[in-house]
Amino acid sequence: MHVLRLLATLLLVSCASYGNAASPADECQRFHDSSYDALFTAKQFATEPIGFSGKVIPAEVHALRCLMAEPDALSRVRDLIAHGTAAGQLYGLVGLKSLHAEEFASTIRSYASSTQSVVTISGDLMKQEPVSALADLIARGEYSTKLYPGSVGAP
Repeated sequence: MHVLRLLATLLLVSCASYGNAASPADECQRFHDSSYDALFTAKQFATEPIGFSGKVIPAEVHALRCLMAEPDALSRVRDLIAHGTAAGQLYGLVGLKSLHAEEFASTIRSYASSTQSVVTISGDLMKQEPVSALADLIARGEYSTKLYPGSVGAP
């Protein structure tokens, strides 16, 4: 099931990237119109670009980039952390780290003892990882700047 979802995501993103590529504004409008469902319902968290070539940016990351460009990005990230899936909350934490470092520092503490796990994608590999370990990874800024350019603390 997860493999089929990954393949469908790769196909959709590849078509958008290589076919009639939409402008960034068009792409953000598409995510805005769908109320960022890609983030709120995310089933996996990407730490690196995905696909066999390692160059595909997941739909959730495109949605996060668009959300971060919104005038009310901070309130939307807070909503994502409060109401998103576990993977969606991790995307929200990446956003919060960039938008409000002090609030991020206090929010991240609650994830240290999380017993949940989520599927992560890196290149063409999928695996289950603890949310607590991924939150620590976000806190240390150890995620790809290819996915999250301009992130505070990212290498």
